[in-house]
Amino acid sequence: MSGTGSQPFSIPLGNLTPGATYHYQVTATSTDGTATTNDATFVAPTPPSNAAPFVTGAGNARARTVTFDRPSGVTDAQVEVRDSGGGLISSTDDADADGQVTITLPDADGSYGIDVVRENAAAQSTTSAVVPVTLDRVGPSATGVDLTVVPTLSSDQARTATFTVPSDAVAARAQVVTSPGGTAVGVPVEAVGGSATVQLGATDGDYAVQLTLLDAAGNATTVTSPVVTLDASAPSAGGAPVVAGAGNSRTRTVTFDRDPSTVDATLQVLDGSGTVVATTDVPTAATGSVTLPDADGDY
Repeated sequence: MSGTGSQPFSIPLGNLTPGATYHYQVTATSTDGTATTNDATFVAPTPPSNAAPFVTGAGNARARTVTFDRPSGVTDAQVEVRDSGGGLISSTDDADADGQVTITLPDADGSYGIDVVRENAAAQSTTSAVVPVTLDRVGPSATGVDLTVVPTLSSDQARTATFTVPSDAVAARAQVVTSPGGTAVGVPVEAVGGSATVQLGATDGDYAVQLTLLDAAGNATTVTSPVVTLDASAPSAGGAPVVAGAGNSRTRTVTFDRDPSTVDATLQVLDGSGTVVATTDVPTAATGSVTLPDADGDY
């Protein structure tokens, strides 16, 4: 340093311990002699905190809230978004200095990292550890779920739904709906371990079960079962059957009204006291043949 009169000067110092107090004196020498200042002190500045941030937000939402510690000595703070390889994607300034920033992840599902860079008045900066976050907007796969509801036809409203749980599903709900139409019947039932017991409606008809699968990010996938039927009503008996045949013949032809819902019918021959003495199965059609006992009498 050279010149006349008062002159500014600076002396770089290194390897100081943050927060430590140091004593110093300045000595100036000129042709007039040497002068030394009185003892003085300074405190070595401390770098800002490098504490990791706290990231919140739904796993299937691009917007996330980043909250972090911002001590009074921090003059600038930036929230950085990095790709899975550590490359910088974006940096958002904590403009209002409140230690909270809303960021937007890229419009691509995948893994990202969030860190915070803090700087103080001494131009010291720190970068926090990276907090991993994931953007996942795809629901669990429906492939291989194999949703089955049994029995498919019954007079019982209670049915059992079984399915294969996808590896990324964390919850499942089963909802009975009308078919066709899809109107909800009752309330959803939690399905645990790939199974749920559901209740069909009180009205005979066709129903289905809609299974909603949820993943950890909140994404949902819905699978609908094949149709199942509630039939709690017996077939209509119809009118009295018509019996034809010669009075001296044991073989008679019986014609009757067959309800469309009938899957099997049985013709019964009763003796005079009402006891069944012969039967004939009629799996289809509305007519059949019976053979009377080998004894004359009323039947």
